[in-house]
Amino acid sequence: MPERRIAPLLVGLVAGLMGLMLVVFGLASVAGYTDEAAAAETVGRWAADLDEPVFAMLIVALLAADLALPLPSSLLMTGAGAGLGLVGGLLAGTVGCLLGALVGHHLCLRHGRPWLERRVSDAELDKAEAWFARWGPWAIVLSRPVPMLPEAVSCLAGLSGMKRAPFVAFTLLGTVPTASVYAAAGAWSREGGLGWAVLGALGLPALALLISRRAR
Repeated sequence: MPERRIAPLLVGLVAGLMGLMLVVFGLASVAGYTDEAAAAETVGRWAADLDEPVFAMLIVALLAADLALPLPSSLLMTGAGAGLGLVGGLLAGTVGCLLGALVGHHLCLRHGRPWLERRVSDAELDKAEAWFARWGPWAIVLSRPVPMLPEAVSCLAGLSGMKRAPFVAFTLLGTVPTASVYAAAGAWSREGGLGWAVLGALGLPALALLISRRAR
C-alpha cells in the first residue's frame, strides 16, 4: 500500500462510521426521537422531578451512550446546567462526554486496530500513528462542539493507536470549554427561561460548524 494511502484509509473508515451514525440519526428522526423542543421539554421535566444525584447520573449515562444513540448531547448538557447549576452541569457534561469518547476510543483500539493491522504493514501503521500524533490532537479538541464529529474522531484516535492518556487530555481540553458554555446557558435558563438554554444548545454547534467550514 503506498504511503499516501494510510491517511485516506483511516479517514475513509471514519467516514463509514459517520455514515452509519447518519443512518441511525435519520431513522430516529423519522420515528420522532430527535425533536429538539420535545427533548428540551423532557430534560426539563427530569430536572424538576428527579433528585439531583439521580438526574446527574442520568445525564452522564445518556451522554456516554451518545456514541451509539442519536441523542441531543447539546440539550443534555444544557439541561444539566439548568438542573444542577453551572458547576454541577459542567461536571456531569464533562464526565458523560469523556466516558462516551473513551468507549469509542477503546472499541476501535481493541477491535478496529486488529482489523487494520491485517490490512496494512507495521511501517504503514507507524506512519498512521505519526500522522495522527501531528494532526489528530487538535482534531480531538476542535471537534467537541460539532454534532457527530467527536464520536468519529474518537474512533479515529483508537484506530491510529493513540494512547489513552493523551487522548483523555486532549478530549478534556476540548470538552471542558464546550460543557462550560452549555452549563452556563442552562444555569441562565433558571432565570431567563428555557429560551436561553435552547439558544445555547443549538447556537454553539452551529457556530462550530461555521468555523470548521471556514477553516477548510
